[in-house]
Amino acid sequence: MKKYFNGQKYDTGDARCIGWMEWCNPGDLYYEAETLYRRKEGDYFLYGEGGPASKYATRIDYNTTGWGETIIPLTGKEAREWAEQHLDGDDYEKEFGTSLMTFKEAFEGRNETEDLGII
Repeated sequence: MKKYFNGQKYDTGDARCIGWMEWCNPGDLYYEAETLYRRKEGDYFLYGEGGPASKYATRIDYNTTGWGETIIPLTGKEAREWAEQHLDGDDYEKEFGTSLMTFKEAFEGRNETEDLGII
């Protein structure tokens, strides 16, 4: 699958697969599968797909849903958190190492004034 966000191409065919997780059986209405990828540029994204009753379902008409898929760009912190929940220790260490998150990842998306207790 290929999708563009803010002029950047996210393509499962060009990116490196880090790991994946699936729930239920592929024929199940609630089936969901997620795969974590890393682009050549170094950023991460999640490819998700699922059955008609999953969070990835596609609306077909007013009262009908079907199989769906999407790509979701992730920050380094979000990718690390997803990997902690869904990958085994060896796969996690292969991608992220054994060290704690970087200083930059720890503060991604946070407001500096909130961190200082000013607000």
